[in-house]
Amino acid sequence: MTQKAISLPFLFDESGAVAFSTDDKKIWQDRIVVVVMTALNERVMRPAFGTNVKKMVFENRASIGGMIEQEVTSAFSTWLKSLTLTGVKVTMDDSGEFTIIELDYKYGSSATTETMRIKTGIFSRSGDVILEVTNG
Repeated sequence: MTQKAISLPFLFDESGAVAFSTDDKKIWQDRIVVVVMTALNERVMRPAFGTNVKKMVFENRASIGGMIEQEVTSAFSTWLKSLTLTGVKVTMDDSGEFTIIELDYKYGSSATTETMRIKTGIFSRSGDVILEVTNG
């Protein structure tokens, strides 16, 4: 059965209705981003939803990898139980301005490992940087 979910980022289709996605890979990637990048206490009715990853981008670069890995692992076991997290890698981009979180995961009993990257920052739909997450 094909899943159907509201497209993220939220937008409207050509007819003016809310846009939906039926691509399973995109739906799961959107769910991962929502869980990992939602700050704890950000949701009023579900304060335990999310992680502290946003706060961690300001931590000591030497310890950030292990801390983010622990947060992501905990979030997967709590909020993304249909997925199996097989790896978390935290690096800096070439400019040193963005933390990149690379996640490897499997869905259900699938033997295929999917990989996605989350780059810390706020981007427009075209991919232009709107707001960098910087320490300052």
